Amino acid sequence: MNNKESDHIPAQDSNTTPDASSSEQHQHPVPSDHPTEELARLPSNPTEVSRYDNPTSTINKLRNNAARRIARPTTIERDALVALYESTDGKNWYDNTNWLTKAPLNEWHGVHTDQNGHVSGINLGFNYLTGHIPPEIGNLNNLEQLDLSGNRLTGAIPSEIWNQKQLRSLCLSSDNLTGNIPPEIGNLKQLRTLVLWCRNLTGEIPPEIWNLKQLQGLMILSDNLTGNIPPEIGNLSNLTTLWLQCNRLTGTIPSEIWNLKQLQSLHLDGNRLTGRIPPEIGNLNNLEELYLSGNRLTGSIPAEIWNLKQLRGLSISSYNLTGQIPPEVGNLNNLEHLDLSGNRLTGAIPPEIGNLKQLLRLYLYENNLAGQIPPELGNLSNLWWLDLSGNRLTGAIPPEIGNLKQLLRLYIYENNLTGNIPPELSKLVNLKNLELSHNELTGQIPLELGKLIKLEKLDLSHNKLTGNIPPELGKLPNLSTLDLSHNSLT
Repeated sequence: MNNKESDHIPAQDSNTTPDASSSEQHQHPVPSDHPTEELARLPSNPTEVSRYDNPTSTINKLRNNAARRIARPTTIERDALVALYESTDGKNWYDNTNWLTKAPLNEWHGVHTDQNGHVSGINLGFNYLTGHIPPEIGNLNNLEQLDLSGNRLTGAIPSEIWNQKQLRSLCLSSDNLTGNIPPEIGNLKQLRTLVLWCRNLTGEIPPEIWNLKQLQGLMILSDNLTGNIPPEIGNLSNLTTLWLQCNRLTGTIPSEIWNLKQLQSLHLDGNRLTGRIPPEIGNLNNLEELYLSGNRLTGSIPAEIWNLKQLRGLSISSYNLTGQIPPEVGNLNNLEHLDLSGNRLTGAIPPEIGNLKQLLRLYLYENNLAGQIPPELGNLSNLWWLDLSGNRLTGAIPPEIGNLKQLLRLYIYENNLTGNIPPELSKLVNLKNLELSHNELTGQIPLELGKLIKLEKLDLSHNKLTGNIPPELGKLPNLSTLDLSHNSLT
């Protein structure tokens, strides 16, 4: 029996002891899981419930409660869904199953209802919605989840959305949604997830967002949002995901971010942030993704980063970072993506990088790295992409690179490499791009390169190669770009 119903049924008088013959007749009407049955079995004669105080009133209350349990979604809720359908060209959605039919609303594609039949969720992400979000969306008073991401929505986000105080998850992403994020977003106190990937939003991130203390995921991407990240971000102690990338945010990264110890994913890349990366970043022991590229950060990479052993993605391409890559980089055993490109890093590539057996992408291009390519890179058996271009690397290309059977892209151009092109590169059976231009490579082009049947681009230009051009290169079925210029080939 639910609490509402039990509140209306007085306790039985302890002095009343019905006899066995009448106990079945006078038992309390227990609410059923099927409210229509409950209505049908309610007594029509008040004398049948003589043990109740004010029996007529009690029966009426029971009937009203049961009727509420039968409640279907209100007409206004259905009308709100119809308005969404009509304003976003519903007839051309990828999936509009049961929309505008007499089917229950929870059988309309992407619509979820609660136990009382009220609309509690709309999940129409990536469903080719085209048009504007109608203001009638604000009539769905029980809405907890709204996902319209990945569609072709236009215009402003209707203000009525910011009054949906039951919302726990709001996901909107479209290049053509416009306007500001209003301060009324602070009304959404229950919000756990907020995703606004709308490239034409303008203005600043309103301070009211930093008071939404239930937030676990905050993802706001727009090419035009400005302002600083304030210290109040430290209020969001439940955050596990913070993505503010690809905006125009300025200033330093507030120290309060480094106290958000639940963080697993931090993306601040593609802004105009300045200052240093502080050692306090080592507080984020649960961090799995750290993306700070495309800012104006300075100084060296703090040693504490190399102790974040849960990291799977690390990207700090900021054009101004200095120092060396330490051997402790080998501590990051879970790393799949490492991007330290576009900085002013010096010294050698540490052989410990060869310990990162999960690595898929390694970007060290456009630095001032020197020394030889460590043969230990040949241990990275899962690597897809290796880019060491634009450095000052010397010595020969290690034949161990030929062990990288999963490699798709190999870029080592614009270095000072010498020696021959190792024929072991022919073992890179999945390779699509091989670019070794602008080095000091000598000898002949290995005939074995003719085995790279998936190769689409081969650039060996600006070297000191000699001998004949292997005819096998002309038989590569997928080769679309071949540059052998500025050599001494015949």
